Amino acid sequence: MKNISVWSISTLLGLFVLTGCAVHPRFRSVDVNTPEEALGELCALKRSITRFTAPSDFTIRGPFGRYSFKGEIDYSLEDGWRVKLTGPFGMKLAVIESVEDRFLINLPHGGITTEIDPDSCLEFPEIDVITPHLSFMMALLLPAPAIDDMNKWTIDHGEAGQPGTLVLTRIKGDSSVDSLVISLDYSPLKLLGEDLWRGDKLRMRRRFKYRDPADNMAGSIVIETADMMLNVRYKSVRMDVNRETSYVSYSSTLAQMGSDGGRESLSSPSTVVAAGYGSKYIK
Repeated sequence: MKNISVWSISTLLGLFVLTGCAVHPRFRSVDVNTPEEALGELCALKRSITRFTAPSDFTIRGPFGRYSFKGEIDYSLEDGWRVKLTGPFGMKLAVIESVEDRFLINLPHGGITTEIDPDSCLEFPEIDVITPHLSFMMALLLPAPAIDDMNKWTIDHGEAGQPGTLVLTRIKGDSSVDSLVISLDYSPLKLLGEDLWRGDKLRMRRRFKYRDPADNMAGSIVIETADMMLNVRYKSVRMDVNRETSYVSYSSTLAQMGSDGGRESLSSPSTVVAAGYGSKYIK
């Protein structure tokens, strides 16, 4: 495993705060009888994503400080990941791109391009931060469950009196046990949080924040590990989904809806639009 130090770009990062708008999309109602069915709907939605693009603001915090920067998250089912990071005055800081079974890290300021494997990490030594493995880290940038196949997990139980909480477990090849605690809301159906444990050690925590209670597309995600806290705030979102495997919610006045090869496209230049489920939890 090879880690990449980004100290050379860290000193260029500035602190920027930008504002955004949110829409209140209509929802197609889906009745679910159990939290398991609700999570299954969200996993199906994740599997149906064919393209996700979100200009975003990032803030990464470590024991010795923080850096804030702008960027864009671009995920394609066919082409994989491309994350661009920019600093003050639009200065290009880094581009992280998946190519087949590896990642390319391009640092334009230093004229450096490095090829690394998916198990590599990014290091910010000035603030004592090491990110999770890149393949894992990239997946956490999507406003979707950390898992996409519930069949690989055993549903243990929901906490008593909390119908929106699920505990899933799996045994890995080295006999270690992962536990994933997922919190859901049902009006509309959306993720509130995830805690991933390996044994008794917390590996990752995510919290999803929504600009309005009626939204089911998160406006920002907070990702915590033992070494860092990363806040990702979407300034706008475009998400294309395969309409054969998911429902689509949209705002008819702010989103443009089209079809291309069985896909629905949702977009709006300065607005968060939602592709997902509205639902009610049946006790």
